[in-house]
Amino acid sequence: MRRTLTLTFIFGLVALATPSASWSRSPGDPWERFNRRMFAFNQELDRVLVRPLSRLTNGLTPGPIGKAIHNFIVNLNEPVVVANDLLQIRPGPAVRSAFRFVVNSTAGGLGAIDVAKALGDPSHINGFGDTLGRWRVGPGPYMVLPVFGPSSVRDLFGTLVDDATVPIQAIDFPYRTEVDITVQFIGGLNERDDVAKDLDTLLEGAADPYATLRSSYLQSREAQIRGQKALPDLPDLDDPGAGSARPTAEPPPGPDKPATPPTAPAASDPPSTVSLGLAPNHWGRA
Repeated sequence: MRRTLTLTFIFGLVALATPSASWSRSPGDPWERFNRRMFAFNQELDRVLVRPLSRLTNGLTPGPIGKAIHNFIVNLNEPVVVANDLLQIRPGPAVRSAFRFVVNSTAGGLGAIDVAKALGDPSHINGFGDTLGRWRVGPGPYMVLPVFGPSSVRDLFGTLVDDATVPIQAIDFPYRTEVDITVQFIGGLNERDDVAKDLDTLLEGAADPYATLRSSYLQSREAQIRGQKALPDLPDLDDPGAGSARPTAEPPPGPDKPATPPTAPAASDPPSTVSLGLAPNHWGRA
């Protein structure tokens, strides 16, 4: 089953869970009971299956082979990045992403070699969830999807749109479904191995790993939408007085407003998933 259909099914299950005040003490996380159960499920799945498989895959695809697979998956997603750059009225990044796709698809052997990066044009992450965020659409309730990990209503919807617009979905060729599943599976394991060290550092010794990852994910997404590396201050979801997961100081910039330079010390993006690395808006991560 394709990832889009899987996510649609999961979204339907979550939508049936009517939020109740007794379910959560966190205003921005009305499905907390469900989310914590999914978090525990993902953690166990990661421990017994996903993490061992990611290590095995990394061992079987060392050095240049693993890098080529990563580059190929990133290149598949470049048209989606271009489309969302245009939707955000950012012609400069759109042109650079289009240049990356053309150069890497030709001189880079269908994207296996990141020629554009060597020419000074690195990739960047973008998707419809980011577009909605830059047009001031709030994230909605936080959610933890089985297998796919942390998300929000906005980001899940954005991922469904992104998956439906990936060019490979419009091309009919033999064994397309098998290729699609294999690419997503290998890409997910690849990303899980990439974030292993950061994820362990984030959750090790945390009094409440679920709340720690939730805060990290929401701040990371807000920073991505703002176009910043520094993580913005967000209200504490465990504080009953915190109305939402939106920043209180300054709203994220829209397409007509450039991102405000970060005032806090720059930090690397924290990991955003605990399982297959297929959390919305993170497929094809650079």
